[in-house]
Amino acid sequence: MNAHAKNAHVSDLSKKGTHVMKNCIFKSLCTVVIVTVLCTGCAVRSTEGRVVQLTEERDKAAELIQKIEKANSDTPRIFSAKFVIEGVSPKNKKFKTLGEIACNREARLFKVTFVDSIFKSPMAVVAQDGRKIKVYMPVEKTIYEDDTLFINLKNYIDVNIKFDLISAVATWQVPMLKAYKIKQTALQKTSGAGKEEENYIVLENDQYFETISIKNDLPNKIMIINKITKEKSEFYFENPERENNVLYFNTIRYISAQRGERISVKFSSVSANPSRLKEKDFYLHVPRNTKTVRVH
Repeated sequence: MNAHAKNAHVSDLSKKGTHVMKNCIFKSLCTVVIVTVLCTGCAVRSTEGRVVQLTEERDKAAELIQKIEKANSDTPRIFSAKFVIEGVSPKNKKFKTLGEIACNREARLFKVTFVDSIFKSPMAVVAQDGRKIKVYMPVEKTIYEDDTLFINLKNYIDVNIKFDLISAVATWQVPMLKAYKIKQTALQKTSGAGKEEENYIVLENDQYFETISIKNDLPNKIMIINKITKEKSEFYFENPERENNVLYFNTIRYISAQRGERISVKFSSVSANPSRLKEKDFYLHVPRNTKTVRVH
């Protein structure tokens, strides 16, 4: 098969095989995914607080970056959990999906199983081993093989955002842009009662703007803007919980205002750093007659 025919074949299979994924697979990772109170176009304005002086801005920015990194380091390196995904698609269609997730960040092992909420039948399985990522569609008996360094999520969902950002959110990590610089230092916002603070910091690289909000010393929402498409991806980290000094969030929400898309992922039965989770638990088991389509 020549390159053109191969690409056409992959494209055709992707169109057939990824319709389900458009509604449930990477969407859950997205939120699995910032807010109208954040500054539009990443311009920072002071409403109730004040813009700190330059030297103080640098110190405050360093402090906030440290809090973000601390929160990320406190999330579990190894965990398993169940989840329920509910949302509204761009066509205003409601959907609900169940599933299980297992993750070993240090070994770069990751597995997510999606189950139909009505018939309880498996809809898709996503498995990552290092750079390799496989998406198994049981109904089609097809595996799509991809590479985390080159994967284009637009092959699966109509969102132009990097895979590493999405996978970070799915494991309760606040993604930080690679090779970022601080576009705007922190704005301190104080509530009317003067007891609660919410700080914002805006990061930038050659592809994205990222606004991160920190409240009560924890990141609680982010907004990522694609510089070219202007598309905004909003993520909310809600209901934080600590168990044996390990941090995770019981709910992650994703909003895309342009697409009219809203997704909520609620986690349960969270087992952080479980010793029972073995490498074999991340294997992808498929029937012998399963087709394989290599994307990258």
